[in-house]
Amino acid sequence: MANLKDAFGSSIKTFADKSGYQTGAEVQPEVLVGSIIQTVLQFLGVAFLGLVIYGGIIWMTGSGNEDNVKRAKKIITAAVIGLVIVVLAYAISTFVIQNILQNKIRNI
Repeated sequence: MANLKDAFGSSIKTFADKSGYQTGAEVQPEVLVGSIIQTVLQFLGVAFLGLVIYGGIIWMTGSGNEDNVKRAKKIITAAVIGLVIVVLAYAISTFVIQNILQNKIRNI
């Protein structure tokens, strides 16, 4: 096990190797694709949150104006539909990637 003195006295790769991390391992393509998909879906989740907050602010500051309330409802409805699509995309991609990994393991 490496200590903190090793981190400052040698390169980061040497410290990581001593700490038990594999620095030279290749990333499997399906793991890389899964990580990319997960990152994109996380950004879409943040966009959903922003749209819901934006729609809520429009609704609250609409002061009973029907046009603002309708606009806010449309924004929130579109955001919820988008969230459903994102969740389904995540579920489908997770299912597909897990099946690819299982089939790859079975075929070895």
